[in-house]
Amino acid sequence: MGDTPFNIHEIFEMAEQIEINGGAFYRKAAENTVNPAGKKMLHELALMEDGHIGVFANLRKELAGRGDDSSFDPEGEAMAYVRSIAATKVFDDHPANLLTGAESVEQILRLAISMEKEAILFYLGLKEIMPPDWGRDKVQAIIEEEKSHVVMLTNQLRSFIE
Repeated sequence: MGDTPFNIHEIFEMAEQIEINGGAFYRKAAENTVNPAGKKMLHELALMEDGHIGVFANLRKELAGRGDDSSFDPEGEAMAYVRSIAATKVFDDHPANLLTGAESVEQILRLAISMEKEAILFYLGLKEIMPPDWGRDKVQAIIEEEKSHVVMLTNQLRSFIE
């Protein structure tokens, strides 16, 4: 992706795609999981990701009506950060394609934790390039929820490796 300049609307589209990919990953992981508690947790995570898609889609629509594509990033550092995150594996292969069905619950949980952390990094960068009245509070709420996913997944992982 190099130095491709993204506008805020494209960044929100990327955020939506992260959540679409996350939901698809959790659904496929749930299909491949026989443990009832693990299956339930993965389905719940998929539904949470679906909710995030709606938040980002609504923010993008709200901003489209403003016609203002500026940000509070005069030096371009935050946008450079977002570009570098976008160039990482968050946007590579669809995460659900990484699952073959042969993964252990531990492997699925480790992969999910990694994906959640990458999403958090992206959303932190997104929040930095957003003017406060563009929904920073909504992005922060998603960041907090994604953090709770990391905690939930980590606790579940501990129960499998202890």
